Amino acid sequence: MSNSLSLLIQLASGRKHAFLQTDAEHNKALLGELDPRQLFQRDLLVVAGSHEEAGFRTSEILRIEVSATELPDWPYGPRVTRAEIVDEVRFDGMRDSLAQLDRSEQSLRLDEEWDGMLELEDTRGDRVHIAFHAEAIAPALRATVLRGLLEADFIHARQANTSVLINPAHIAAARLLPGLPELPPRALVAERDGVD
Repeated sequence: MSNSLSLLIQLASGRKHAFLQTDAEHNKALLGELDPRQLFQRDLLVVAGSHEEAGFRTSEILRIEVSATELPDWPYGPRVTRAEIVDEVRFDGMRDSLAQLDRSEQSLRLDEEWDGMLELEDTRGDRVHIAFHAEAIAPALRATVLRGLLEADFIHARQANTSVLINPAHIAAARLLPGLPELPPRALVAERDGVD
């Protein structure tokens, strides 16, 4: 089993910075520092190696990909119990099947967990597609699910042996599918007429 851990830090400028750590003890400490619950709350993330130090303003980080054979059991975000990055083809297929359901057909009981799809578009125009499983949500809170995700401190999703930690401050647009039975407050009511 490999002890290597790789980091890919993607910045709002479009630049990417890759790092590698092969020492098991350093990996454990590194993963502790990358806990998404505090990651984007700090001002600066410093990565130091044998020959150099690199500092990143966390406000300028779009996302961080952490790859290792063993990853911590980090939370995924508010009320989300599982989140997996999926490719665009799978997302489109699931979107098409969900598009057949009307809001009125989305009858969720108070104690019922649910599955959904989330498309996030960052400030550079790149999109990430996430399939997720969420806890039961009281009807009074359902209309604010998307707002809760976008106002969270982080969004975390998995893909194979990689955790993707997304900075919600750089999410320019988001789509939640299926739409929950309750319309969000002050929502503009209109149907999608094409996607760019």
